[in-house]
Amino acid sequence: MKRRVHIVTGLSIKDGRVFMTQRGPGQCAGTWEFPGGAVKSGETSEIALARELKEELGVPAIIGDLVDIVVFYWDRKVVVSLFHVEFLQTPTLKENQVAMGWHDFNEAFKTLPLVPSSYSFYEAVNQLLEHLKPDTP
Repeated sequence: MKRRVHIVTGLSIKDGRVFMTQRGPGQCAGTWEFPGGAVKSGETSEIALARELKEELGVPAIIGDLVDIVVFYWDRKVVVSLFHVEFLQTPTLKENQVAMGWHDFNEAFKTLPLVPSSYSFYEAVNQLLEHLKPDTP
């Protein structure tokens, strides 16, 4: 088996909606995902995610807490870490993505084709969304 790959992804939440991007041509083309990419040798997860968000969306971000980790196997072991992030600017498409937007996560889960790891994050994302809901009198 080939060595493992570590992917970092960012969960940005605004007004109860999550930010997702749609992949362009290549592996998993047309599927929606939380933005991010592979950790390079010598990088921490947080540094890699900040770099990927800048490259893919042109946005600096505050990298927050780790939300969840999933592990799956394709031709190698793939570890995907999902971090809560805050964008410091409005994202714009820069590379490898064909669309982006803010989505109701439960609706996206039911209607959009997602990359496989996004389905694995369902419970953790819903728990965080519930935790962040404003208290209602």
